[in-house]
Amino acid sequence: MSERTEHAAERRADLLDAERMLRKGEQRLQGILEAAYEAFVALDAEGLILNWNAEAERAFGWSRAEAVGRPFADLVLPPAAHARYRREVERLRESAADRSVGRTTQLRMLHRDGNEFPADLRLALHSADDSHLIHVFVRDLSDREQAARDRRRAEEELAYQRLHDSLTGLPNRTLLLDRLGHALSLARRRGTALAVLCVDLDRFKLINESLGHAAGDEVLLEVVERVREVLRASDTMAHTSEDGLARLAGDEFVLICEEVGSERDAVGVGERIADALSAPIALGAQKIFVSTSVGIALAEPDATPESLLRDAGNARHRAKERGRARFELFDPALHARVADRLGQETALRQALERGELCAHYQPIVSVRDGEWVGAEALVRWNHPDRGLLLPADFLPLAEETGLIVPLGRWVMEQACAQAALWQSGVCRTRPYRVSVNLSGHQLLHDDVKAMTIEAMESSELDPSRLAVEVSETVLLDDANGAASTLADLRATGVRVFLDDFGTGYSSLSYLHRLPLDVVKLDRAFVSGLDEQGAKQQIVGAVVQMARALRMTVIAEGVETARQLDRLRELGCHLVQGYHLARPMPADEMTARLDPAGADGAAPSRRPLTQSGDGPAGPTRR
Repeated sequence: MSERTEHAAERRADLLDAERMLRKGEQRLQGILEAAYEAFVALDAEGLILNWNAEAERAFGWSRAEAVGRPFADLVLPPAAHARYRREVERLRESAADRSVGRTTQLRMLHRDGNEFPADLRLALHSADDSHLIHVFVRDLSDREQAARDRRRAEEELAYQRLHDSLTGLPNRTLLLDRLGHALSLARRRGTALAVLCVDLDRFKLINESLGHAAGDEVLLEVVERVREVLRASDTMAHTSEDGLARLAGDEFVLICEEVGSERDAVGVGERIADALSAPIALGAQKIFVSTSVGIALAEPDATPESLLRDAGNARHRAKERGRARFELFDPALHARVADRLGQETALRQALERGELCAHYQPIVSVRDGEWVGAEALVRWNHPDRGLLLPADFLPLAEETGLIVPLGRWVMEQACAQAALWQSGVCRTRPYRVSVNLSGHQLLHDDVKAMTIEAMESSELDPSRLAVEVSETVLLDDANGAASTLADLRATGVRVFLDDFGTGYSSLSYLHRLPLDVVKLDRAFVSGLDEQGAKQQIVGAVVQMARALRMTVIAEGVETARQLDRLRELGCHLVQGYHLARPMPADEMTARLDPAGADGAAPSRRPLTQSGDGPAGPTRR
């Protein structure tokens, strides 16, 4: 073999080795591209597809065999994206020079099935000899776009929830105030009037308590639908729409009426709502009737959304006070009354903190011999400006605001402490019972039994020397719950008095079903004993029934000697009233229980034919 031949053979061997290495490199590169998580496409200078990995097959739906040799833009770009893609390629080539460069852009891509999806494209230009290759890496952004859409949807839903009621979908207070502010601004620019209606369902609490909250929700949804029907109807008196309807809380709704011509226009809207709600609401086989109390406020020149809503609410509250199922228009005098009431509430709260309350005691007297056998504890308020106030001046406010619970606790603690002093002092040789009134709020309060026991234990009072008084109206509101609580108290040894008998059920038949020891006959029957008539027969029947049930009868509000004589003739056990003794401070009662000042002496008996406490008159206890 010649030297030239040997040299040619070596060259061929080197070329084969180089070819094998190149193929191995290409195979290795193809393997890498096939394993890539991104779609890879190699294009020639004309934009024809040279290479196409497995991820590109998944992303675009075309196999490698189908894609190679076809124009990239026509195959995977929607027509709307062609122009932008061409601009990106031109810019890539203009910046190429003699080295590899790249560009990144985002385009809509096209799947074989015709669906478009967002993608991130990275374009790389590679120079080889006199030609240029373009490598395209494609990242599907569908998940990212979906996540962004989900995030926007969640943000929108959260914003909606912050501004709307979850049950009815109506605007809540926050959105209502915003819309009311816009409505006020518009009314001022146009020179038109604006009204707000505050609509409240009467006795809605009874529906929730008797039928359950699910039934209550159904009622509310039906109410909203009926109101919407009214608002959809043409309204020539005032401009109203569903956008002006909102739910504040519970069963309280608000309606904005724009371009109101007069108060009558606003009342007309309320009347149509009341008419729409007058038909019964069907809950399964049961029919529910609802009525509404409506407060109406017309916007004054200086009105704000908050003040207008407040005024409508105050008017609605006034409608409920006056009997429900009615309309009330707000007026400045009402605002003054509400402000005064708020001041009284604040003052009453401070009275509890400042020790301005005191307890007076009114004797309970035996008809048989005139002996003082007990006393009723009655709260008084030493008002810093108005002097000594009787219960009628502030207890209704305490009931309404819930202050009756801490106030009642204070009275119970004071009465037990004072009864314990009499127990260990002037009355230690004989029973002398102190009675304390329980309101409906207290009786239904979960810890009323614990509160009573705690007051007795802390003062070391014998339970037999304490009684609780409950009015008929409390039993009327919740007979079963009240009876259960009273039975628990009675089991501790505390006596139970039924106060104001005759003002609630006015029936003798239910007495034997309640845990009672004493019936207190209401003063309305006692006041009629000065004359012969039906009231005398009623008192006689109550006394006879009580005796049959082994109960004691106390007649309260005894103001004259004639009334006392009649009660004695009818067999009444005990009496109480201004003719016998007025309520008095504890130290005065202690002195009158023991006039000689001897500790432990029996209380003196007082004649029942004269009071010794001044002229008789109507008592406010």
